[in-house]
Amino acid sequence: MRLRQVLEQELENKELMRYNEEEIEGAIASDNPYSELKKVFPRDFFPKIIRWIEQKIKDIEIKEKDKNVEGGEFKAKLDKYLDEPKGQKTYENMIKLLVRELMRSIEKWEEYETKPKDLPDVGLKG
Repeated sequence: MRLRQVLEQELENKELMRYNEEEIEGAIASDNPYSELKKVFPRDFFPKIIRWIEQKIKDIEIKEKDKNVEGGEFKAKLDKYLDEPKGQKTYENMIKLLVRELMRSIEKWEEYETKPKDLPDVGLKG
């Protein structure tokens, strides 16, 4: 009986995803965040992360020439989103806020019995 409980606990722990926030921050700040995020998240979970970020940056408009930067349109829009004037917050602080929000979304998603296709947009408060 005890071995069974240990194995069940192991399986339950593996189901709960834990990610290093610093790795995610580094991936977002990199020259090619799409590729770097792919290294941080498992292959089956990565599309959820990208869709969640793309939802955040969907209304960001960039100039045609900005699409040619390393990292492409995804990087250009993400950088502009993180540089948007939001009080006195710096680019690095905006990355930290975005990652915290992402982590909260992942935590909320993990709470669902039936996992939805996309991560919820819970914001920082809820």
